[in-house]
Order: sequence, then structure tokens, then C-alpha cells
Amino acid sequence: MLGWMIFVYQAPPDQVARNSPDPEPFLLAHWEAGLGGLAWLDDLVKLGKATQLRFDGYPARYTAQTADVLPQITSGKIRPANSGLWVFGIDEGEEYVQPPAWLKVVQTSHDRIAACPPDALLTIEAWDQS
Repeated sequence: MLGWMIFVYQAPPDQVARNSPDPEPFLLAHWEAGLGGLAWLDDLVKLGKATQLRFDGYPARYTAQTADVLPQITSGKIRPANSGLWVFGIDEGEEYVQPPAWLKVVQTSHDRIAACPPDALLTIEAWDQS
């Protein structure tokens, strides 16, 4: 496992799955993260603020309300901890190294986020990047 590709949608899980592979109209944010990239979601589940519906990586799927998820994204709390495993590998002849706190730039739809009600149900999908 190399990490996660994470997508946050303003839609219930059945609507996201039904519109796959193009749930783009519902997309609020997406990014790539290292191995610890789901720690923030696991914390929300432990607090009872998110529900884990599926966890096989193809994708892992969660639901939570806007008020519990979007502040995590906008404040940077989605960044993995700077402790844990480094990932080393070779992909198509290219060597790479990912530190524990690796997080690729978060892409957001500012207009959609601004229009999202705080009690809206969000679906978060996390795809295993193996």
C-alpha cells in the first residue's frame, strides 16, 4: 500500500456510486495522502461523527456531515502525522520516497463548499493507491 486518493462528495453514498465513474458534479475536494491519510477520518468515526460503510480500499467509504468534515479540510487537520512509516518504491523504473506526513495539494471547489449546508450528508471515498 502506498497511500490514499481521497474524494469528498456532497451526496449520499448510493448517489455517488450510481454516478460512478463521473460523480464530478458532487465533488467538493480531493487529494492524495500517505499511509496515515485516513487518521482524521478514523478519529471522526471514534467520536461518532462519521460512519465507516466499507473498508476494502476499492474504495473505503464513509459518511459524515459537512460541519464535521469541511473544517478538517480547511484547517489542514487532514495531514497525516509526521510519525510512522516511510514508503520507498519503484514505479515504471522511477524511484520514489514518501515521508509519513506526505500530502499532495488539496484540490477544492470553493463555490460548492461555500454553498454546502452544515447538515448536508457527505460521502468520503478513499481509494487504495497500491
